[in-house]
Amino acid sequence: MFEMNELRSSEHYRSRGLFVPATHPVAGELEYIGPPWRMAGGYRLRAAAPLLGQHTDEVRGDWGAPRPSGSSAEAWSVPYAGAEKRPLAGVRIVDLTVVWAGAGGTALLGDLGAEVIRIEGNNRISRHDSARSTKESLSASDYRTALFPDREPQPRPYDRSAQFNWHSRNKLAACGNLETPEGRRAILELIKISDVFMENHGPGVMEKLGLGHEELLALNPRLIIARMPPMGLAGPMSSYLGYGPNFNSLVGIAAMDGYEGETPETAGDNYHMDEATPGGVAFAVLSGAVAA
Repeated sequence: MFEMNELRSSEHYRSRGLFVPATHPVAGELEYIGPPWRMAGGYRLRAAAPLLGQHTDEVRGDWGAPRPSGSSAEAWSVPYAGAEKRPLAGVRIVDLTVVWAGAGGTALLGDLGAEVIRIEGNNRISRHDSARSTKESLSASDYRTALFPDREPQPRPYDRSAQFNWHSRNKLAACGNLETPEGRRAILELIKISDVFMENHGPGVMEKLGLGHEELLALNPRLIIARMPPMGLAGPMSSYLGYGPNFNSLVGIAAMDGYEGETPETAGDNYHMDEATPGGVAFAVLSGAVAA
């Protein structure tokens, strides 16, 4: 588990270029957290952190700007062009994500109007622990039964889970088994006519399925590909597998959690990685679309 002061010297984060230098007008040369995702030509640090009050006059100038005629609240709510439809209408996303972090990201893009098609295999359960849950199987973690209406998973637990329904809103579902010729062919044809492909499996999984970066771009050169392996695709820790709570230890959060004098495991579950990632990956996809 990393303490916060150990992160800067981590070989893994250093090798991934996580920290970038900038000159602060008072503190001098500092290192800042750098790119939140990898995208060719998609990140640069424009300025160091501002001084206290540095932009006060600029902000106050905005406050004093004349309001539109009528000065009503409606006059300030200028709709975007084509407000009758959501901004990502017409964008198709192939969703091969699992659990929470990836699936939550595609849900946000669906909220913005994208056509999100969730690929589900008939040979693999992709709905996390909701798919086969019973009251008995959930009894050890009582809070998990609260994910279901009346704390009862049956019938159809795979559709009754609040977690599944939260991150699968505004999506379509397609059954496709990548281990059969027919299923694979259907999924590849779908990727050819889509705009975005998203996945959050461990490193090497997509390559084993024949859906690595190069293979996907050969199918569809204009495809935006968002990949979310836990510790990245490169670096000494890139092969690590796990869930959100495991990786909290590797980014310093677990060291700050809980109460003074207690050990980290007494703080309870913390799913920071799953909670923070959906918004980040949705923004990354939007940034990729702008860059394209």
